[in-house]
Amino acid sequence: VASLAAAIRHPPPRCCDSSQFSFSDTSLETLRKDQREFVDERGWAQFHTSRSLALALMGEVGEVAELLQWRSDDECQAGLPDWSAQEKVRLGEELADVLSYVMRLSDVAEIDLPAAFVDKMTKNRDKYPAEQVYGSSAKYTEYRAKTRGEAAERRDQTPSPDERRAEEQEEKQEKQEKQEKQEKQE
Repeated sequence: VASLAAAIRHPPPRCCDSSQFSFSDTSLETLRKDQREFVDERGWAQFHTSRSLALALMGEVGEVAELLQWRSDDECQAGLPDWSAQEKVRLGEELADVLSYVMRLSDVAEIDLPAAFVDKMTKNRDKYPAEQVYGSSAKYTEYRAKTRGEAAERRDQTPSPDERRAEEQEEKQEKQEKQEKQEKQE
């Protein structure tokens, strides 16, 4: 009963309800072209190396974090109902700066961002099956270790050759993803 009362007083944060909010219909390609034209009109392309854009992106992410840094979880509910219109406009501007640098970096690096996003979501769906991770904030390594442990117990600790190959492939992919992430950071 006490936990129910606490849950009523402190309900879990509401997640975004896609039926209540949607982006405008402007495509990323339209935004990319507009941004490229803006950069070209000012002769700024010469300053837009992948490195400089990544560093600028980090600065903008920091500005977004700064707006949220000292706010409570209650103040950061979906839709930000406790924020003033001016505060939300400021957050929107900073998020637009982040998007701008992400798009410019992908343009300079010739990365098809929408295609990369779709590919990444496909990998994430495979890596984080909803039936295994639903409602959990556990990291991939935690739930995979638990899943592998339970599977090994069911098999009396003896994985089949196919299961061993699948595990080795997953570990290889994880290692490759870590290596790619480290290379990007360098």
